[in-house]
Amino acid sequence: MTSNDCVAGRPIHGWYEQMAALRTLRHPLIQSGISLIFAGATLRGLVHFFGRVDRFALRSPPNRLTFFAMGTGVVALSWFSQMQSLFIDFDRHEFPSCADTLAIPISGITGMYLIVFALCLGVGALLSLGLNPLPTPLFAWRKDQPVKSVLVTIPFGCIALAIVFLGITSAWTSAFIGTPAAIVAVFLTEATRSALLNEPDVQS
Repeated sequence: MTSNDCVAGRPIHGWYEQMAALRTLRHPLIQSGISLIFAGATLRGLVHFFGRVDRFALRSPPNRLTFFAMGTGVVALSWFSQMQSLFIDFDRHEFPSCADTLAIPISGITGMYLIVFALCLGVGALLSLGLNPLPTPLFAWRKDQPVKSVLVTIPFGCIALAIVFLGITSAWTSAFIGTPAAIVAVFLTEATRSALLNEPDVQS
């Protein structure tokens, strides 16, 4: 960041391109490495809390309250990762000098996350009405109702793939602290799908 990187309150032409040419792989590699550590720790935690002791398998959260608590944690950590990302990039001079405050992006991102959180609560409340007895094994599939299994799996599979894509694309950026949130979000997505398909009389 220099004193002549802005003209009339706007970045000079080509400023972002010039900055991009100066960047190296140092930060992406460090951030990717930290993300891998976070991912390993998160997966280990999921196995510890939701794994089966008699065989290598995962179960869904044991009750609806845990679903909502984990979902809230996902949204909160994702929001925090975006806040952290702004301050990291600001300290690294990723913004021109005329961008002298983070108040606008902070308020915008926070408002967006509040809307996302409200939508997640509403959708989660509706889906919870259809959850069969918990916990349920993950990757459930109703062989007696293949059509239902496919119809339920397609939308949840698309959601999981979108989360994976966002998680991977963010893992090497300054929002790397959100990696655990992405992994838990995928877990909750699959747990919800399985709980909707699980037979009521299946014992966990």
